[in-house]
Order: sequence, then C-alpha cells, then structure tokens
Amino acid sequence: MESKAHIATLLWWESRWRHTFEGLRAGWPRPSEGLALPDRQLPPPDYRVSKDRLVEFLIKLRLQVEHGPTPKHVTTPEEIRQWRKQSRKKLAKKQIEVWDPPGHPPEPDIWERLKRATNPEQVRTICSQSRHWLNAKRSELGQILYKCAEQLLEAKADPAYPHSERGSSEKKRIQFLARAMAGVSVGMSPATGVDLLRKAKVPSHKNP
Repeated sequence: MESKAHIATLLWWESRWRHTFEGLRAGWPRPSEGLALPDRQLPPPDYRVSKDRLVEFLIKLRLQVEHGPTPKHVTTPEEIRQWRKQSRKKLAKKQIEVWDPPGHPPEPDIWERLKRATNPEQVRTICSQSRHWLNAKRSELGQILYKCAEQLLEAKADPAYPHSERGSSEKKRIQFLARAMAGVSVGMSPATGVDLLRKAKVPSHKNP
C-alpha cells in the first residue's frame, strides 16, 4: 500500500500537470481575478503573491474595523476606542494570503498538436515551440515532458485514455494525462500513476 506522503506527492504533481494542460487549452487566469486561500491550503502551482490584492483585502478589513458596527456592550467613546484598538491588533496578526495567476495566454495549437502527436520527436518539437506552458527553458514540466515523451505516448495508447472528440471529454483527457504524467514525474509508469490517483482520496483542507 502506498504511503499517505507518497499519495500526497502524486496529488501535488497531478495538480501541476492539470494546471499546465488546462493552461495550454484555455489559458490562465480564469474569469476570477484572484482568490483568498483558507488556512494551510497551498496555492496552485506557478501562482505568485499579489501585493496589490493583499493590500485590497487588508483595506476592506480595516474599514470594517474603523467604520463598521461595534458590539452592543461597547457604548462609550472610550470603550469604542479600546475595542477598535484591540481589533486593529487582531487584524495585524491575521494572516491572509492572496494569490494571483501569472496571466499566461492559452496555446490551443500546441494542445491540439500534443493530442495528435504519435512519436517522441513530435512531442519534443511541440515542447520546443511552446511559448510558455511546455517550453523546457521556462517550465520544469516542459523539461520532464521533453525527456519523457515516450511515456506521454504510452499514456495516450492506454485503452482508458479518452479519445472522444466531444467537448465533455476534454476535462477527462486532461485529468487522465495529468495523472499519467504525475506518475512519470515520480518515477512510476503512466498506468501506475493513473491507477493510484484514481483511487486516492483528496485530503480535506477543513480545520479539525
């Protein structure tokens, strides 16, 4: 049985590959411009801290402290002053992480060619011609794919690989390839990566 740590590593790699394949197909960011993550939740790969968004969230919270309603038991000017002072201290200790995507455009031609590739040299040429997502000079995953082109083709040859051209199959295709390449990234076969991640339970980020 695989250890929880091993599965967690696979899940981490799967998220990176899924992000990359989705970026190839549709670009990044998505319609939402940014998000605040729950405590202890890791950001998606390749995200960066956005100071502007962080400042925006902090300003909103400060306005709530300075101009929002006070508790019913706080009535006198001195009590209000002390309550706001304590609230500002709590706000200063509050850790907020706001992340923005780097904003790389899609490369639909690269994605379509990757799906059609039938030999390792084609895959490596595709990586070399990618502007960002699979460019081996700019992307760690691009380096892995360039070196392990045969394994990507092995994954595409798997009977379970979604071949349908229906729009709904794209997500399934991305998920399958992300799991296969996650396995490859840790030294497993594509089929093993797909099988382990298919059975894996995604860890909850809820507080105990």
